[in-house]
Amino acid sequence: MEKIPKVVLVVSAVLFQFDEKGVKVPLLRRANTRGNPGVLQTTFNEKVEPEESIEEAVIRALKEELGFTINDVEDIGFLGSDYYPYKEKRLVSLNFYAKIKDGKRIQISSEHSEIVWIRGEDRDRFLDLEEAKKREIDPKESFVMFRDQLDLLKSFFKYVLQI
Repeated sequence: MEKIPKVVLVVSAVLFQFDEKGVKVPLLRRANTRGNPGVLQTTFNEKVEPEESIEEAVIRALKEELGFTINDVEDIGFLGSDYYPYKEKRLVSLNFYAKIKDGKRIQISSEHSEIVWIRGEDRDRFLDLEEAKKREIDPKESFVMFRDQLDLLKSFFKYVLQI
C-alpha cells in the first residue's frame, strides 16, 4: 500500500512598494549558508506551527524574515493557494500580498545575502530552479526562483497590475 504523504500548511507573501515608476517588489537572494544559494525568494515562505493561527504565522514570518511588525505593512490581500510536492511531503501554501508602508526599510536576516528589487516588466526574465540547472545557469548571477515562488510572483503581477 502506498504511503500517504504528510501535508504541511505554509504561508507565503509578496510585498511591494510604490515609487515614481510604479510598483516594485523586493526579492531576497539566499545566502551561501543555505541550500540552493543565490536563488531568489519572495519575502517569506513559512510553515504554520501547530499552535498558530494563519494570522499569527504571517506576523511571525514578517518579524523573522524582515524585521517587520504587522504595523509596517498595509493593504494585505489574499492571492490564493497552491499545493505542491516537497521531498516526501505535500505543501499547501496560502499566498498573500501586502504593501510596505512608506519609509519602512527591509532588514534581511543572515539567511539572505541581498535584496533584489524587481518590477512587472522583469517577470519574463526569471527561470525556475530546475530549468536553470538544466541550462547550467548559476543562480547567484541571474534571476532564478523555486517554481512555487515564481508562480506566486506571476500571480501577484497578474492580479495587482492586471497584466
